[in-house]
Amino acid sequence: MSSYTVMGVGVEEPLRAPVDDIGSYILHEIQGADHGLEEGDIIVVSSKLVSMAQGRIYDLNDVRGLDDSEESAAKSGQPPSLVEMALRESEGLVGAVDGIVVTLRAEGLTPNSGIDFSNAPHGMAILPPLRPFTTTAEIRWRLERLTGLRLGVILVDSRVQPLRRGTIGVAMGYSGIAGVIDQRGREDIFGNKLRYTFRAIADCVGSAAQLVMGEAGEMIPIAIVRGLSVFIDRRHHGPDEIAVDAGECLYMRAIGGIGRMMRLTCRPQHGRMHLI
Repeated sequence: MSSYTVMGVGVEEPLRAPVDDIGSYILHEIQGADHGLEEGDIIVVSSKLVSMAQGRIYDLNDVRGLDDSEESAAKSGQPPSLVEMALRESEGLVGAVDGIVVTLRAEGLTPNSGIDFSNAPHGMAILPPLRPFTTTAEIRWRLERLTGLRLGVILVDSRVQPLRRGTIGVAMGYSGIAGVIDQRGREDIFGNKLRYTFRAIADCVGSAAQLVMGEAGEMIPIAIVRGLSVFIDRRHHGPDEIAVDAGECLYMRAIGGIGRMMRLTCRPQHGRMHLI
């Protein structure tokens, strides 16, 4: 593998209503943009497109914050309704600072649980897709049934990195590709054996696709990545592949031992957990 290409798939109108068959919708948009699919292509899909297709759009004025979300809202300066939804969409609350709450989800630490107002109708909020890995597998299965091709699919969202300005693409889910490759034990160019290295293939491909998909009004929610068929596989993939425990995380271990001090507290009455 020495090169690959990324082709953006633009749409004429944003998706405004739920879609029963997301895979067929995606293929229709690909064909409408005069793009064909080939064996080994990887289709990268915006998480917002899938969220809209699943009907994951809410008017936060209809959401009532509970007592704990009121407390976090006061710390963050966010509306209690937004904090409430962020808690519902997360595995735990890590902290609240001015303008944001940081929560824990399967894909890692997440500002506001990935809830976003950009590229949403005025006054509405888009929530993250349901069951990202299962949904991605369903999309791949449908695309392969319709085309007869072996394909990979990545569901991508934007994230920021600690102490770095700007967003990158992060895979919320993937199917049909080796999303994470363990390179421990392989030798570098000087014969030294790698001790810790995993390659986040799905994240890398997602970031490459986002270069053409954009973040604002580009209207390119889908991209086709060609030339990376070496990563196509047929294994089952799930969130355990991309998640690491706080005690294993480089940043969490280094910042005052936070990773060792954090613990999950269950709130049965709310059906949520908080990191404290």
